[in-house]
Amino acid sequence: MLNTSARQYLTALSDYAHALGRGSAGEHTTREASELEQARAAYRRCCAELQMLDPNRIVPPALAHLVKANPELPLDTPQIWAAFTHQAH
Repeated sequence: MLNTSARQYLTALSDYAHALGRGSAGEHTTREASELEQARAAYRRCCAELQMLDPNRIVPPALAHLVKANPELPLDTPQIWAAFTHQAH
């Protein structure tokens, strides 16, 4: 699933780059930009789901201060990690 998502995202990114390179404007570029955003969102969702399921996940360094300030957080539950992964950390 992750590989499929990544492939679709890269294809949409390539299509958008080609549209910009052709000097396409208007409807075509808008359509490809929309497809790119949808593919990117799907890829991020897939990555987030996999990160939440990873038993060896770690707190992102930028968020370590939150854990120190809230030692009671149940870090072994996916719900806690959903916010971290949703922000693509």
